[in-house]
Amino acid sequence: MKPTADEFAIKSNFPCLKCEQFPVGCIQQCQECEGLYCEWCAEQVKDPRVCLNKDCASKELKTAPIGKILKSMISTFEFKHDCQRNLYTYNDLVAHLEGDCESNKTFKCPTKDCTNQELMTQAELKKHMIEDCAKIEVECSLCAMPFQKDTLNDQSIHNCAKELRKKVDKAR
Repeated sequence: MKPTADEFAIKSNFPCLKCEQFPVGCIQQCQECEGLYCEWCAEQVKDPRVCLNKDCASKELKTAPIGKILKSMISTFEFKHDCQRNLYTYNDLVAHLEGDCESNKTFKCPTKDCTNQELMTQAELKKHMIEDCAKIEVECSLCAMPFQKDTLNDQSIHNCAKELRKKVDKAR
């Protein structure tokens, strides 16, 4: 059995300087300080394009792929990922993250008229729908009528007493 990355604190000893996670993709390193970056994170460092290592002497971020020794060392470990219990080799982890990983898929709020149209992960979307989305349709616990969350307490739109009265009259 291969050692896991957690056993050697790989994630905390070799973090991407931008996302602070273990680097994935074609891992890049700063040519000056050898700080690591995910392939995508290195591309995102802009304006100014300087190394994010505060101790780096470089005036401009110039990256290169990591060397063979570090690449070989990384390939000997197994990695866990939050969305599954499986252990992955490094290459399998990268393929998982680029492919079927649920935590990397992004969504917009599907609720009509929601002001938040930013891309969110599945967990962020769930939190948004439960806690923040004012336009989500909810059911009043008293009259069982559906209302947008932001209008539920608006007496001019939702008056439980009036709705309950209609239901009582209908039942008679």
